[in-house]
Amino acid sequence: MTNAQSVFLGEKPYGVSPSRVNQIETCPRQYQYTTIERLPEVKKMATYRGTVFHAILEELFLRTTETPQDRTPELTMEIMRELLPDLLSPEICAEMELDTAGRQSLVADLAKYIRTYFTMESPTEITSEGIEIKMDVDMGGYTLRGILDRLDRDPDGSLVIVDYKTGKVPQEKYKASATLPAKIYAYLCEKHLGERPTKIRLLYVQFGKTLTIEVTDADVIYAEKRVREAWGKIENWFEQGYFPPVKNNLCDKWCSFKNICPLFSQDDEYPF
Repeated sequence: MTNAQSVFLGEKPYGVSPSRVNQIETCPRQYQYTTIERLPEVKKMATYRGTVFHAILEELFLRTTETPQDRTPELTMEIMRELLPDLLSPEICAEMELDTAGRQSLVADLAKYIRTYFTMESPTEITSEGIEIKMDVDMGGYTLRGILDRLDRDPDGSLVIVDYKTGKVPQEKYKASATLPAKIYAYLCEKHLGERPTKIRLLYVQFGKTLTIEVTDADVIYAEKRVREAWGKIENWFEQGYFPPVKNNLCDKWCSFKNICPLFSQDDEYPF
């Protein structure tokens, strides 16, 4: 360890989640802040609108488990109006520095995404195996654990992982990184449920584009490999009490911790 003081950062994590595997590679120090020290991340509109959209669609499917014919744009808009007072409360808007015009713009975006979503698939015809499914598997001394947004059963009887994306469709050079969490969920499904999903369907509702991936043996083997590599690094860095900071192209726009990160700050009260 180079010029770094080993410290006790917090309790050792139980394991790893599919969404954190990429973070281990992108910036281990950010993982330390979010998962071990559990420091709060500042909400940002670009990512938080995805959280809100997921909540709206989750509520739609939960309310219509027995009545899929009720999954209409009108009901979805009604659910949005019901949830927004809590999801876009004055406190949350203040945290994101959203004024009245900014909040209205975000709500307009969400309404647009809902309308676009209904052009991408027909939810009245969907057979859902579950929404927000908690899954875990013992990896031998640690746990792989996650919450799957939606798992469908296609007409041919196969399982399909479905996720909504409010961001950009990834360029080819970023596609492997963007789809890795879903492939890890495919591995997790196989281990937890005893059945491997045959497809992953990512709905980019801002653009009306669907990215469909056929799940292969190579995909689940690679997913397991990445999970085990990530945990090996977590254990090593945890024992050292030092997760190295890595500057990358996400720092300026997306990092909530630049005020304490040694790459950007010389905060004597937080030297680690």
